[in-house]
Amino acid sequence: MSVFERLFGSSVLNIVVPDTVLEYPPQTSTDDWLARLESGKYERKQAFFGESNHHHNGVLGSPHNCLDEQLQALLTIRIDHPNPGSPAEPNHPPQDLLGFLAHIQISLEATYISSSPAAAPETSRSALLPAPPRTGSFGKLKPRPNSYHPSIFPPPTPNPTPSSAEHDRRYIQSEGTLLLASIWGQNTSKDSQEAFSLLWSEAEQVWVAVYRLVLTVCE
Repeated sequence: MSVFERLFGSSVLNIVVPDTVLEYPPQTSTDDWLARLESGKYERKQAFFGESNHHHNGVLGSPHNCLDEQLQALLTIRIDHPNPGSPAEPNHPPQDLLGFLAHIQISLEATYISSSPAAAPETSRSALLPAPPRTGSFGKLKPRPNSYHPSIFPPPTPNPTPSSAEHDRRYIQSEGTLLLASIWGQNTSKDSQEAFSLLWSEAEQVWVAVYRLVLTVCE
């Protein structure tokens, strides 16, 4: 097994959408910042979408002002130290690690899915299927390729298929509105909010790659 395969197989991913109280890049120790990031205390639970001209939680917005403009998502990838026999140097990451990170591509797809799906229209009795399909090869049903949400329920891969969290299963067959589809690093403009940090966790003895992705929800 190559070094890249070993690092990929042992990597652990997590994503958090924090509020602006949590600083980035970290201003404290790596382990303290990771503990706060993943504690749930700083995670965004709601986002304002669109314009407002009324009071909401004490905030007055004009018809042309948005209550929130951007959401930042912090994707963390925990990666084993490539050289277990030698101590890690946080200021000098090993070349194998840097080479591994150079082969990683991070993509972001954000979709709005209503939490209260509209009720399905009533179907008349005459429109119902009259009988089950035949079992012959001609009558076998073929699954629709787009019958599931690709971001939540990915297709099978050579590795074990990632599982969906229980609270996300109800969205598997939901059709939403695509807000953004992008690849981290493609936005090279001066005002880009994308960022990257490579940290060393002394407590966990792993490298932590942190990617900041930004989603504009109102402009």
